[in-house]
Amino acid sequence: LTAEHVIRDSNIILVKDHKGGELLGLVIKKDPKKDLALLLVPGLVCEPAKLAEEAPKIGDTIIVFGSPMAQSHGTTLSTGVVSSVVGPCVDAGEAGCFLATAPVGPGSSGGPAFNEKGELVGIVQGLLRRPPFMGLLQGLKNIVDFLAKAG
Repeated sequence: LTAEHVIRDSNIILVKDHKGGELLGLVIKKDPKKDLALLLVPGLVCEPAKLAEEAPKIGDTIIVFGSPMAQSHGTTLSTGVVSSVVGPCVDAGEAGCFLATAPVGPGSSGGPAFNEKGELVGIVQGLLRRPPFMGLLQGLKNIVDFLAKAG
């Protein structure tokens, strides 16, 4: 699962695993409006993320993983709190996204956000480029809806 804008014009993606290995991933479902995409990565051995049962609330702590392009040392981890749970979603303006104080940078799009229980609560869409300069994340409701439609 990643952000659609990360893989927009591709059907095959180079995916790096947690050990630095490289595998080819196939794009099997895209939703540009919700900015979500689902990849199938044959040969990838990992435990799937558990989806949270509840969406995060204002003040909840989240943990965000990313791979900012400027970082030569790979994946980064940042923490923050949810500051809004009805933020804009891409250009649709619908509820389902949230803003968080966790720092995200260019290249972090598509990275996962977890709650303190280690459950997936969001996917990084990007950074608001205007005040308050917070991370914009696709929320749990839209992720669940997208995955249900993907089968």
